[in-house]
Amino acid sequence: MSFFGKPVAVIGTSGSGVATAAAQQHLRAILGHFSAVTMGQPEGFIQDRPGLFTEDGQVTDDSTAGFLTGFLEAFNLLISRVNHSAELVSA
Repeated sequence: MSFFGKPVAVIGTSGSGVATAAAQQHLRAILGHFSAVTMGQPEGFIQDRPGLFTEDGQVTDDSTAGFLTGFLEAFNLLISRVNHSAELVSA
């Protein structure tokens, strides 16, 4: 699978937030090498804690749920921009 020109978003969780930040920075560098269109903002460093997610993956914290909703909305905008650019190039 090629990442060339594909929109991607990077988000992660860890016990401290620092570990996911380091891993995400590394992943962003790799995605850049493969010419992926990586979303720059917002960045998502979620600090995991007991009870943050239910067994079926629901978010229990309203502030985290709101952030994740905004993150996905921003990613959707990036996808729309990339698709629009591709349409202009192929027209």
